[in-house]
Amino acid sequence: MIRAETEETMRVYKKRITAENILIFLLGAIAVLAFAASFVPQTRMSAFFMNILAMKKMTARVFSVVLMVSLYHLYKRKRTAWFITVSLLVLNVIRHMIPPVLPVFAAASVFEIFSIAVWTLCRNAYCCLSD
Repeated sequence: MIRAETEETMRVYKKRITAENILIFLLGAIAVLAFAASFVPQTRMSAFFMNILAMKKMTARVFSVVLMVSLYHLYKRKRTAWFITVSLLVLNVIRHMIPPVLPVFAAASVFEIFSIAVWTLCRNAYCCLSD
């Protein structure tokens, strides 16, 4: 009986870790796209991503670089990286909600709010201290 409970606990744990890693990958992909779009002259792709993130090119570069660095440490389950990532996402959601909300901003905010909720629920997994 105890072995069955342990196996079930391990399955749930592995599913949670997989979900966290997928979320880290998706957020990293968005950060890389925003970084690349900030260097491209005004095209449809860069205009689309700059409108989603509601920031100018230099701010997008800084935001995406900080996010990419913290994502590496999130993968290593560092507590400080968790705090930085959640803080950046909260600030970005606030930036999306201050002006009148457009559907594009709402879609980006939904993903960010979902990310914040998942990382808040899994905050105990990010227990490693910074180096």
